[in-house]
Amino acid sequence: MKKMKICNYEILNFDAEPLIYSDHGITRIINPQLVRALQDLTKHRNKTVTELQLGKVLSDYCLDPQEAKDYLRRLEIIDNLRPPPVLTNTIIYCDWYISQSTKDQIASSGQGILEVKGIAENPTFSAHTPTLFILVYTKLDLTELRGIYYDIIDKNPKSAISVGFTSGNVFHLTEPHIPAVNNPCAFCTLDRIIYYQNMRGSHHHWSKLLAFCHSENIALPKKELEGMESALVLGLLVRVANRLTCNQQRKSTQDRLLHSTTLDLETGSLQEAPSVHWSLCKCLEEKK
Repeated sequence: MKKMKICNYEILNFDAEPLIYSDHGITRIINPQLVRALQDLTKHRNKTVTELQLGKVLSDYCLDPQEAKDYLRRLEIIDNLRPPPVLTNTIIYCDWYISQSTKDQIASSGQGILEVKGIAENPTFSAHTPTLFILVYTKLDLTELRGIYYDIIDKNPKSAISVGFTSGNVFHLTEPHIPAVNNPCAFCTLDRIIYYQNMRGSHHHWSKLLAFCHSENIALPKKELEGMESALVLGLLVRVANRLTCNQQRKSTQDRLLHSTTLDLETGSLQEAPSVHWSLCKCLEEKK
């Protein structure tokens, strides 16, 4: 049965003609039945539903399902589910020293082809087959990252790219961005943090540090990973690589596979969450 993705959107007010904010922009909705349907669908944002389920919700509010779906597609509130391409191998680039024996152990633990390299090795960042690229920084330099990130995207549109970085005692791994799928990229997260920090500020130390380093065009302070912390991070990277590059025992949808991960370096606990597009991000400009 055909599935569809309910994209991220916000209902900005609850007047007679509220505004809907989506990747398409801001739109005034004059049909009250459509507004009620969109309020009902908020629980499915960033999730998938069957075409039958979506049609039933629209019909429940006395809407013509086909006309309503066509309109919601134009507003980029719904989209056909596009399965990620089959990724055949993984290349992990790290900015800290990893012994050759550890690299060999990681490569052997991967269920697909898995390599670990140093970012400082000046690689070409291109692959002959769809590849999962993971860039991992203990000293995050946004200028350097931006250049490498978009170089990989330009050369490998059918591959995926994820970015790992630390903030305090937490390690973050962004949602693997696949240009061909056009899901949220790493800068949907990083640039949003900087934007809101500059607009209204926060008491979050790392957000303030990120915005300051970005404004001064300098790298963030280096976070030295102790032995156990490094093992936790590398273990997570292998886990993600195996999930995205190997045949799964059951079919997985895009929203099951593509999400961000947060690792607590003290307890080892993991949290996974879907990412959302940042309306001013370059990845949306390329989509349009």
